Amino acid sequence: MLLTTLFYGAATAQTTQIYMPREYKKALEKGTRSHSGTPGPAYFQNRADYTIEAAFNPLTRVLTGKEIITYFNNSPDSLRGIVLNIDHDIFKAGTNRVYEVEATDLTDGVKISNIKVNGTDIEPVPPLWHRDGTLVYLRLPSPLPPNDQLSLSLDWNLLHPLKTQMRTGTYDSLSFFIAFWFPRIAVYDDVFGWDYTQHLGSGEFYNDFGRYDVKMTLPGDYLMWSTGELQNGHELFTSQTRKRLEHAANSTETVTIASAADMKEDRVLDCGTLATWHFIADNVSDFAFGISKVYQWDQQAVALAGGSKVLVNAAYPESAEDFKEVASIGANTIKTMSDNITGFPYPYKNMTVFCGHGGMEFPMIVNDGPGDERTFTVFVTAHEISHTWFPFVAGFNETRYGWMDEGLITFLPKKIEESYFPDVNPHKNYMRSYAGWAGREDDINMSVGSNNIANTVAYRQNVYGRAAAAFYHLADAMGKDNFDRTLKVFLSEWTFRHPSPWDFMNTCSRVAGEDLSWYFGPWFYENAYPDLSIGKVETTGAKPSVEIVMNGRIPVPVKIRFTYNDGTTKEYTSSVRNWRDGNRRIVAEIPDADKLKTIELGDANIPDAFPKDNSWHSSVNN
Repeated sequence: MLLTTLFYGAATAQTTQIYMPREYKKALEKGTRSHSGTPGPAYFQNRADYTIEAAFNPLTRVLTGKEIITYFNNSPDSLRGIVLNIDHDIFKAGTNRVYEVEATDLTDGVKISNIKVNGTDIEPVPPLWHRDGTLVYLRLPSPLPPNDQLSLSLDWNLLHPLKTQMRTGTYDSLSFFIAFWFPRIAVYDDVFGWDYTQHLGSGEFYNDFGRYDVKMTLPGDYLMWSTGELQNGHELFTSQTRKRLEHAANSTETVTIASAADMKEDRVLDCGTLATWHFIADNVSDFAFGISKVYQWDQQAVALAGGSKVLVNAAYPESAEDFKEVASIGANTIKTMSDNITGFPYPYKNMTVFCGHGGMEFPMIVNDGPGDERTFTVFVTAHEISHTWFPFVAGFNETRYGWMDEGLITFLPKKIEESYFPDVNPHKNYMRSYAGWAGREDDINMSVGSNNIANTVAYRQNVYGRAAAAFYHLADAMGKDNFDRTLKVFLSEWTFRHPSPWDFMNTCSRVAGEDLSWYFGPWFYENAYPDLSIGKVETTGAKPSVEIVMNGRIPVPVKIRFTYNDGTTKEYTSSVRNWRDGNRRIVAEIPDADKLKTIELGDANIPDAFPKDNSWHSSVNN
């Protein structure tokens, strides 16, 4: 709170020269957003709380459920209707999608019935009910006034996919990760109103924060890990399991709660043929879970600087050898992100890394595939857990601005990777990938919404490569101390709220005390690319020098390596800030020019779209 207060009045600089859509300008005029990057005095945020009772049958893969959604209209607007996200309809035959779905997983869509609004029955037919793709438009029997609430209840069932693994999936027929499995109310925010974005598979999600009270019934020999805190473990676990959980909570080492042998010999659960798992989660934007009757379960506790304790779980099959270290890596990630990188403590009491496929984040649980190399295991574990801060604390709209959370979380956790592999440059791959893409026709700048990019390669370069490179060099542009303070201030001011990219950029300018448009504009909102070259080289005279020319519009630092005839080298570096006044050339003095053999411009962490003009060789025959 002290930092927030300190910087609120410190500097009022804002990014004034970058592209800003009229929706955001209108939000500034209405006072829901502010030029300083803080929530405006008229900021509002709606909320949806979910009470769900559901059951999943692993044999048939059918999930059935009943839910009651309590929706709070905190906006100044009367809402004549609401929008529902039925994201699981991405598996419905005929739905638009970016990624293919296996034919065996195509369905007739989520079946919804028994719909009631404030106790009034709603028939799922026009004009009150209209279904389109992964959205439902529900016209309310009477408008929902400002500062009022409604209750929406419904029943549904769906078929979980067997072969398609798209953030959710079936693994080894006895293990499942289940995501976007319940109908939910879309976001109504102060900038765009209702979010009408279809779920196409490439982009991720945008949900309101709320409370989830979930009861899930499973066969009695299945373990469940999920978003939220388990309320009835004493009813489910054997005394052996309870003792191990108590030991793990007071240990700094990884503790095996349930081994594969324990599962086979029924020493873990004590709950009969069927078991109902009860989880509650506050201030989360989604709810996902994983189940298995064969996975091993590890747990490690980690204490944070502020005194809180987090329990980190790893759930995985015997074949996933790399997962034996995952609970430890997860604990280190949470501590490092909390205490060192963001300065903002992990806000929940637990985290689970479930061994499934790929890498996907959800509040308090992530779905990560196994890896053959330790570098991959550390990377994907740190990356997905670090998404807790972006977008699960600062609730970015991932569907429009996928580059905000993915760019930051491609860049920030690299410090964790460096602690495991100090001799490996963790930034090299995304920098090289972006450099090879920069300047192409499909190098799409961030003024184009992520949900409008159908080309999956262009999408990934937009939200990962270019964005991560921009955030990497932002610390140089505004000063590392200012960048570090910005992360903490921004997270504190936007905790469990919905910031936009302009809020983040204006916060950066406020903390730095200067308009950073010179940096943000080219990197995020222009059809531009980074390109430096070696210009005129003078190796004789009173002041031997080399000229560095900025051919592209995206600013990057200058790094020069001088190599001499005897094999020794010297370096020259220049901050990205040297381009902020519109300079197009930098002149660097050449030390010991009479012995100079070569000049090399750039390094692995400085992307350059046209690197062939980054070398100079002496014409003197040494």
